[in-house]
Amino acid sequence: MPYRVTLHGPERASLINLRARAEARAVIESELDFALPAPSGPAAGTDDADIEDLVSRRQAAREAKDWATADSLRDELSALGVVVEDTPAGPIWRRA
Repeated sequence: MPYRVTLHGPERASLINLRARAEARAVIESELDFALPAPSGPAAGTDDADIEDLVSRRQAAREAKDWATADSLRDELSALGVVVEDTPAGPIWRRA
């Protein structure tokens, strides 16, 4: 039996937006018979695993109330073109 998660508020809106964008991209690529270029920008060459690591380290610093380190890691993520949103369920990140 699959595990089901119910999202509310901003988390639900983010998931719906992400799903709609993925579906739109798939339709465009299939209708035009070519692949759209990969995202570009500062974070384009950065692996998701690297970004996840920075976000996890920032979250650990926040939990330890090490605000200077948390701010430094947020600045590093921002320089990579990554936006971090802190939610009650934990941080959510996206490429800007």
